[in-house]
Amino acid sequence: MKKRVVGIILGAIVLLTSACSILEQPPEKVDVPIIEPIVAQVWSGERTDGYELSIDALTDIERLEEYFKFYADFDESSMRLSLVKDGKWYRFDVQNNELINLHDSTSWGKAAVDGNSISVESSVVLAGLGYQVSKSETLTLMTADEPDSIRVTVSGEAYSDHTKTQKVTLENESGIWLDQEESFSLVLTDHKGLLWVGESGLEFAVEEEVLEEEQQLKPLLIAWDLYGNKSEQEYHESLDVIIPKWLSLKAEDGTINDLYRPLYHENIKKQGKDLWVLVNNSFDPELTSSVLNSLEARENMIGQLIDYALINKVEGINIDFENMFLEDSDLFVQFVAELSTRMKEKGLILSVAVTVPGGSDNWSIVYDRDRLSEVSDYLTLMAYDQYWASSQTSGPVAGYSWVDGHLEELVKTIPSEKILLGVPFYTRIWYETPSLEIPNQMKVKSKSVYMASPQQLIDDYDPVRVWDATNSQYYFAYFKDNQLIKFWYDDEEAVGRKAQLIHKYNLAGIAAWSLGFERETVWPVLQKVKEDIQ
Repeated sequence: MKKRVVGIILGAIVLLTSACSILEQPPEKVDVPIIEPIVAQVWSGERTDGYELSIDALTDIERLEEYFKFYADFDESSMRLSLVKDGKWYRFDVQNNELINLHDSTSWGKAAVDGNSISVESSVVLAGLGYQVSKSETLTLMTADEPDSIRVTVSGEAYSDHTKTQKVTLENESGIWLDQEESFSLVLTDHKGLLWVGESGLEFAVEEEVLEEEQQLKPLLIAWDLYGNKSEQEYHESLDVIIPKWLSLKAEDGTINDLYRPLYHENIKKQGKDLWVLVNNSFDPELTSSVLNSLEARENMIGQLIDYALINKVEGINIDFENMFLEDSDLFVQFVAELSTRMKEKGLILSVAVTVPGGSDNWSIVYDRDRLSEVSDYLTLMAYDQYWASSQTSGPVAGYSWVDGHLEELVKTIPSEKILLGVPFYTRIWYETPSLEIPNQMKVKSKSVYMASPQQLIDDYDPVRVWDATNSQYYFAYFKDNQLIKFWYDDEEAVGRKAQLIHKYNLAGIAAWSLGFERETVWPVLQKVKEDIQ
């Protein structure tokens, strides 16, 4: 499985090109040639923590992907490479050991295939992806268009070779400071390329930051609709987006069903709401794996989703893939990255449903949330269930501290303005009975109920009521037929308290599951949260 080094921005790479030469003959298809490595100097941040790596003329695409922050997948069956970088989707055929861009039939250098991995001519591919190349006698520098760098001004004498013999005279030449070697600094200038500049000729430019006044946007309030079949429903004025659960993955070739209810959509439009449509993976890990592992199937599915959105004039798509194999984690990111390029071209909104971190491989660990946030407009965070139906311990659906703690960690690596906080419109009722087989053990069962249902239990049984400060909601318990029945009530006030976390963490808004589960009294509470911009 590929590993992503998150957050590393490469400002520059210095390649010692004298260490090897490009092969004159293309390698055999199945053999990745052994090439003397080229040493590269890599900087992160403000170039204070440089480190070295070795990089070959022909480099495994996964190694380049790790350092240069793009999304790539090689499909061995079709001998095609899919690559997404900066919102552009590049697709290549491997023909006669060359990488051929399908868009314009140009060659992007040599390629070598070994099973399901592919090595490419790194300097050619990186240049094609927009990296700038400047050369000196013994050094080649590759840098991104906008490196995280220190700007300098060079005046007087500088040198264009590593031995400091080929003199260049400059006056106020602007450039980027890269590294220091004894009393000389390595600088990439705008017009002269790589130069070695003595301390007397180097002036660090102080650029005044122009801070634009931040415009605080009103948070979104969206709601999923599990059934999506009511064409005359009136929605609360505070709702911005409705997401019916209409689409599912159906076949290994990427085919999806084509459910669309025009009267439902027309009703939403009349009330000024946007429509995003949910597409799930039928919760089938085998089917999902087959589709994700086939570039052709992914392209087929993407084409159908784009056509569906354009034909039916919906504003967005919500990807809700759950129960996937952990080994398909990177391919899921690849699929979302590919889809995002087409969505942006058409002005459509792409959101991806994810769970909170933790839990099992297939249900939670499978999501690479950091990378998914890079290639989508929003992550709809399903901040529930803290205690599931199968749990042998009773507990709340989504306790306040549990939600708060996960958000605190997530916003450390994910832009907060991309997170829509999911809140539940349901409560779980727990039934506990003493075990007849194990001492001091309770048998636990549960069922989920709509928001209004617990109030009927409260009215009928007058249960014990205790304030749970940790979970910021009331706990209820009573006995019936030798069972201890308990629940942590997610009423409108409890939902509102959790929803207020969008202000604490500056989130994009609130996502409610699901329409039809709620009490009408929850909408004014959420409207107040939405309008209470701090």
